[in-house]
Amino acid sequence: MLAGIHTPTSGKVSSKGSISCLTQIGLYADGEMTGRDVINLEAIGRGLTGKDLKKVVDKSIEWTELEDTIDRPIKTYSSGMQLRVSVVSATIIPTDILLMDEWLSVGDIEFQEKTELRLQKLLNFSNIFVIATHSMETVSKLCNKVIILDKGVVKFYGSIEDGIKVYTNEKIK
Repeated sequence: MLAGIHTPTSGKVSSKGSISCLTQIGLYADGEMTGRDVINLEAIGRGLTGKDLKKVVDKSIEWTELEDTIDRPIKTYSSGMQLRVSVVSATIIPTDILLMDEWLSVGDIEFQEKTELRLQKLLNFSNIFVIATHSMETVSKLCNKVIILDKGVVKFYGSIEDGIKVYTNEKIK
């Protein structure tokens, strides 16, 4: 709902600013699209044109380390390759609001570190970061507030420390 993919069954969702949603590339309906197509589409959707578009797309393709396969249909990509294109697409330019479903650990250790650096840079430029996760380590490391939902109902909203206690069923003092 925050990304605008679904509409709420009750209430409303509103936001102010640009939103980037880091999700699986599988959301793209056409498996015939190439990695280059996906990156281009995201860059154009973010308002890039002309020389800026080409520069950003070229740098993004280089970052994925998929130069040899970037022009193949995404349906032929491994899940790791798809995630590389997804990461670079979602992080193509800084955004006001960044939405993520779990923190990413993609590929080998070197690429995981490269992805972590890219995401940390993006977080530094984002005003709001929303992550859906069950990792209390991730929450402790990246967040300053916690919302715990149970079947769409807010069970808790507050501090990291108290949120972790609620999540792990400890008593809040």
